[in-house]
Amino acid sequence: MYRTLSKILVSLALALGLSITFATTSGSAQAAPTPAAAAADCSAEQSALADAKAKKAATKKKLKQARIAKNRAVKALKRAKASHNRAKIAKLTKRVKTLKRKVNRLERQLANRNRAVQAAKAVYDECANGGITGDSPIQALCDAGLPQAICDALAGGIPGGGLPTDISLDMFCDAVPANPLCDALAGGGGLPGLPELPGGGLPTDPAILLDLLAPILGGGLPGFPEIPGLPELPGLPLP
Repeated sequence: MYRTLSKILVSLALALGLSITFATTSGSAQAAPTPAAAAADCSAEQSALADAKAKKAATKKKLKQARIAKNRAVKALKRAKASHNRAKIAKLTKRVKTLKRKVNRLERQLANRNRAVQAAKAVYDECANGGITGDSPIQALCDAGLPQAICDALAGGIPGGGLPTDISLDMFCDAVPANPLCDALAGGGGLPGLPELPGGGLPTDPAILLDLLAPILGGGLPGFPEIPGLPELPGLPLP
C-alpha cells in the first residue's frame, strides 16, 4: 500500500516538474538499507523500469530515423527548387511538412518517455531502499515528491502540532484515526478510491493524480484545498 502511495507521489512530482529525493528526513544523509529492505521484492518495479527504458529506446530510434528522412526530403526539395521542377516541389513540400510533424510528435513522445523512465527509476529506488513505512516521518512523503505544504499541514493537524520530520505516520494516525489514509493502514488494504492500475502504470496528468490523492489526504484534513502554496504550483488544479 505504501508502495502504491509512493508511486502516486513520485508521478505527481514529475508531472508538476518538482525535484525528487529520497531520504529518511530532510537534510540528513540517506541511511543504508535495512536487511528487510534489502530483501524486498522489487521485481515488478524493476520490470516496469526495464519496460520504460525499452520504450524510450524504441522512440529514440524512431526519432533518429524520422530526422534523417526529414533532412533528406529538405535537401531533395532544395534540388527540385533549383531545377524549377514544379511537380517535385509540390510533392516534396508536402513530404517535408509531414516529416516535420512526425519529428515534432516523436520529440514530445521522447520527452514523455524520459519522464516515464525517471518515474519508474524513482519508484524502483524507493522500493530498493525500503519504502515508506508507518515508522517513517511525515516528511518522507514530501521527500518522495508531495508538495511540502501538505506535509506541513498534516504535521500541524494533530493536537499540539509539530514538525513533519518529528512526527511519524503512525503518530499521525494515532492522533487522527479517521483519516482515510489511516483507515487503509489499519486495515492493511489498498487506498480508498484508488482504481486498479494495470501493469503498475500511473497517469501523468496532475489533475488525475490529485483526484487519487484528494480522498486519501483530504478526508481527515479540513481545508485541504486551502493549504498554502498549492495554487502556486504550475498546472496544479485545486481538488
